[in-house]
Amino acid sequence: LQAVNIINEQINAGQADAASLAERLNMSPFQLRQRLTAITGESPQQFIQIVRMRRARHLLDHNPELTISQISTLCGYNDTANFTRAFKKAFGLTPSQYQEKQGNLTK
Repeated sequence: LQAVNIINEQINAGQADAASLAERLNMSPFQLRQRLTAITGESPQQFIQIVRMRRARHLLDHNPELTISQISTLCGYNDTANFTRAFKKAFGLTPSQYQEKQGNLTK
């Protein structure tokens, strides 16, 4: 999905939001909402959140040397506490608990 690539680029640039995504896809925010909801069943904001959480899980799985704070930043969060809450909501575990469960070193 082209939208996922754009969201990842936006996360890297620190500006992952629905309005920017719609603009990059040459759609109105309304069109983006309609299409994403039809395809994924999620709103643009929910979809962006899912992409961020998948990225976080991937980083935790493959980069045990990174701290939770670093992963938080790499996923577009300025506040580690907000990242931790979002991760726990998505996966039922905090990032540290997830690392422990996966057998990675806890930072």
